[in-house]
Amino acid sequence: MRPMNKAHFYLHHLWKSTFSNKPRTALTFLGIFVGVMIFSVGNILIDSYYQNKLWKITNMDSNAVVIQTNQENDRSFQKANKIFIVEEPQPLLSLRIDDTEVMLSAHLHGMTNYNGQYSLSVEDGIYAVNAKIVAGRPIQTSDIIENNPVIVIDEFTESLLFPGQEAVGRYIEVGLGAEGSQIGMEGQGGQSPLKLQVIGVIENHFEARRNISQLKQALYGSSSSVSLMTTVYCPYPIIAQAYSETMHSYCYLFSEPDHDRLTSLTDQLNSLSLNIQRQNGVYCDVVTQQSLTEQLEEELKPLKLMLNLGSAFIIIICGLAIMSIIFFSMKERIMEIGIRKTFGAGKADILFQFSLETLIVSFLASFCAAIVGLLTAYCLQDVIASILLEDFKICFSLRQFSLSICLGSLEGILFGIFPCVYATHITITRALRFE
Repeated sequence: MRPMNKAHFYLHHLWKSTFSNKPRTALTFLGIFVGVMIFSVGNILIDSYYQNKLWKITNMDSNAVVIQTNQENDRSFQKANKIFIVEEPQPLLSLRIDDTEVMLSAHLHGMTNYNGQYSLSVEDGIYAVNAKIVAGRPIQTSDIIENNPVIVIDEFTESLLFPGQEAVGRYIEVGLGAEGSQIGMEGQGGQSPLKLQVIGVIENHFEARRNISQLKQALYGSSSSVSLMTTVYCPYPIIAQAYSETMHSYCYLFSEPDHDRLTSLTDQLNSLSLNIQRQNGVYCDVVTQQSLTEQLEEELKPLKLMLNLGSAFIIIICGLAIMSIIFFSMKERIMEIGIRKTFGAGKADILFQFSLETLIVSFLASFCAAIVGLLTAYCLQDVIASILLEDFKICFSLRQFSLSICLGSLEGILFGIFPCVYATHITITRALRFE
């Protein structure tokens, strides 16, 4: 027989013997499929959560160092962009779109200078982002010196406050929104509203894109209401005077394009912040892109550990079931083993055949489980986004797909090797006496 014909004959026989016992093959397939699919879904969701969070962190200026504190400390943090932050978000707009009530509030940030950086209030602190001016101009030194009542907003805020119109040159009254309002700021003792002229519009950053995603989910999901949060920018004196009696904090932005100098600056600020906390008991935190990344990895460690332990437990249970199924399959095939040994098959031949059969079933089950796991993760995408209240997207890579297939194949080999070794030790006389 020619080598090609011999190989074809052997593979054909191997394929037929693998699927000759359909219940056994189905149970083995199912055992591997369940374990690998659960692992695949969990792995994809955890990686996607990490990548989405990391994407937000990468939007932070990599050259920036942010100091967050609840007390002014101009002497310690010289040459920084000092920002006055009103802790309580201020209402800007309330409108109805179809059957959904949309409420837009703003974090007010008072700036002392402009160097291309903008501070951004997010749920886990203050970020520094670079954002381009797409209309008008940024806040300038003259606005701060002359105490000009001006404001800079993002494109998303412009689209809600002035739909279909340009915002530059128009006015916003804090406490209501677009110009023409009759309601002023709450808690200002009857003062006239803080009326601010829009002088610039910056491009949408990740917070604005998250607002767009939340608004779409609310409109498509027929929610009765949705609350959105944005950040707007004014000259420091305007905000500091109007909100001096309300709860507020301070932020100092540093920028250093040189990596080595940035590391040195971060170390100095960390040391300085620790001294301030010890001496004055003042909250003072140093934030960089690198520190946020490290914090995210620490945050996900327990979650990854729980997922890995859970997946390992399920895989072991499924593997033991697979081992039992293959073991009983070997019992049924004792006559076949005896006949093969009679015709000269050695232990290595028997081990290779049954191991290869297990590998084929394991590979097919893992491949299907990886595909179903990916589809399941995509089905859960909107559900998770609504739970997290942020833009959540599934991030898939070939590494995840390959890992699931390798894990399932390895599971089949590891838990199938003992029954296969058992088959190699069956003697011809025992096989011939077997009924």
